[in-house]
Amino acid sequence: MPSFLAEPGPPWVLVSLSLAPQREEMRLARTALTALAAQPVRVLLTLSERHPRDELSPLPANARVEYYVPHAEVLKRSCLLVSHAGHGVVLKALCYGVPMVLVPWGRDQPGVAVRAEALGVAEVIPREALSDVLLSKAVATVLGAPRYQMEAQRHARRLQGQNPVDVACQAIEALLKVA
Repeated sequence: MPSFLAEPGPPWVLVSLSLAPQREEMRLARTALTALAAQPVRVLLTLSERHPRDELSPLPANARVEYYVPHAEVLKRSCLLVSHAGHGVVLKALCYGVPMVLVPWGRDQPGVAVRAEALGVAEVIPREALSDVLLSKAVATVLGAPRYQMEAQRHARRLQGQNPVDVACQAIEALLKVA
């Protein structure tokens, strides 16, 4: 775990982009940094080494950009995830009870975002509608409405109460009995 995560201060917001950069995806990073600059949070933006980091200057005072930080370690200390709605990071946020603002960029991400919104754990902004104003409003809505946090924590308890290895083994054993 990076030592900066353990430093005292406001809660973290994880801003995460796809590991496989998508066309114009840096717009989400820039918009998130702008929208979160005035919030009483610390922002960690994670990028892959293929993302053009130089497109982000200057950084707001409350923001940090890293190429790799284990998302689980950040989410344990986060009050919000702002993301492209990748399946992996959304599931991790659910597992740690972190509400989200999602801007699906492509591939399976619109479907993942719709499901998170239906669970009551996320606000979704369509990619084509992304703006500083809409993202700021969505962040304020999620951070200001306890229902998002409560639902995220409820789903975290549900997911943490499952044993996926046991479930998979039971399914395989049931299939073997039929065969």
